[in-house]
Amino acid sequence: MINSQLDHLREKAREMAARERAFWKRIAPLDVSEDHARRCLDHTLHEVALGVETYLDPYAVVADKLAADPSWHPL
Repeated sequence: MINSQLDHLREKAREMAARERAFWKRIAPLDVSEDHARRCLDHTLHEVALGVETYLDPYAVVADKLAADPSWHPL
């Protein structure tokens, strides 16, 4: 039981790391500072953790919004 739970947690961690790598690859060519992108992402992830938002892929949501409007901020 514990091994399967650990395997599940490891897989989730790998998935999140892959999503974050994809996020930064999408942000790199945009006219968006790393600091601004990080603040937007952190805020959005916090909203998801609180249950305020229910995005399936918050990384993609933030990247899409910044691609559409580099000055976008979730506040």
